[in-house]
Amino acid sequence: MDDISKYLKMSKKTLYQYVDNKEDLLVKVLNVIREKHKDAENESFKENRNAIEVLFHASQKIYEFQIKLKNSFRFDLEKYYPCLWNDFQLMMRDKSHLYFKENLLQGIEEGLYRKDIDIDLVSILYMAKIDGVHTDFARNSEKFTYRQLFEALFEHQIRAIATREGLEFLENRLKDMKFSV
Repeated sequence: MDDISKYLKMSKKTLYQYVDNKEDLLVKVLNVIREKHKDAENESFKENRNAIEVLFHASQKIYEFQIKLKNSFRFDLEKYYPCLWNDFQLMMRDKSHLYFKENLLQGIEEGLYRKDIDIDLVSILYMAKIDGVHTDFARNSEKFTYRQLFEALFEHQIRAIATREGLEFLENRLKDMKFSV
């Protein structure tokens, strides 16, 4: 709290007018992160994109979030506030699961995704792959960049669920669908 009050150029007494304690501050920070994700999800669907473009946009936002989230912050939360971290992860995973299910339904309706896919299973698998990319990056950071892993994950996901029309769209747009940052 000393470091935070110094960074904000305010006294600790003033800081404690806004937060009760460290945990309260972390809850507020995690709530801001949740709201930013919610806004990004809404933005993806509102911009009249097809399902593949929506999934790319959502994956780009997840990639940016993972890049910005410092490992030390993540590890400190896991170590010192495991319940808070677990609740945050579960909530984010549940929201993302619902979001990907909506995307799959949109893609099927548009004829870009196959009708025979198990929507629940495919959305769970995609979330597991995203979690795995972060974990595997630590082990493979000399071989691949985080960006390469995320781009391969996105392309692999689309190729696994796309119809011919979806694959054609992907092939035509793949060079434009590169993760930034």
